[in-house]
Amino acid sequence: LPPPRSPPPRPPPPLPAAAPQGAQKHSRSATADFSDGFKRRVVAHALQLSKSCRVKPTCNKFSMPGRTLYPPQLRRWLNDRGLMHDVFRALQGAGLSLADDV
Repeated sequence: LPPPRSPPPRPPPPLPAAAPQGAQKHSRSATADFSDGFKRRVVAHALQLSKSCRVKPTCNKFSMPGRTLYPPQLRRWLNDRGLMHDVFRALQGAGLSLADDV
């Protein structure tokens, strides 16, 4: 008996279609143009939630049709010391308290 033949080689996958003229790719700048007031409001809301469930619920609450607030973006805002200082002052001035585990 002759040895079994190996299957013929597969053709390469098709190349992706070129983007139509005028189509724009998403870029970081598309997510970086929230106003400072919006950022402060979002961070203030997040800081009032417990640390273990703060990021995703806040992103879901503040995302809008066509504008999504992504978790890594909110985490950057939470680590921004200048923004945090402003939010702490505003919360204290309004008599609001932060979550116990901040």
